Amino acid sequence: MAGLRLPRLEMAVDCGSLGYEGLRVVFWLNPPLEEWVPPWEDVPDDGEAAEVREVVLAERPWERPFYHGLARQIERVEIPGRLTVDGEPEVIGVADAEALWRLERRENFDPQILVFASAQYSRLRNERLQEALKN
Repeated sequence: MAGLRLPRLEMAVDCGSLGYEGLRVVFWLNPPLEEWVPPWEDVPDDGEAAEVREVVLAERPWERPFYHGLARQIERVEIPGRLTVDGEPEVIGVADAEALWRLERRENFDPQILVFASAQYSRLRNERLQEALKN
């Protein structure tokens, strides 16, 4: 079977209505498939799994379905210069769950940006799919 070279499709959500004019969260419309298995899933369920889960989450709090799922969808966050301390625009890539977790906790970052953008992404993606079904 021949390999495919499909383009990566993006969609940007502008967060201007939150008061962050020009700040954009860029999502993949066709995110890569990721088989994420929690680190404690392979532990025998004899009570030890819960203990392993607590230890893992204490050391690596991004090891949660929320962060892995959303990190798969977000490609980057684009921040205009007027919203940065040095006046220079900044692009923050979201390579994995840890990067997303660190972004959410970054000093002066509003986590509601991710909640809002994610909701808009879902709405716009569903509208796009509904439109495609009409054609």
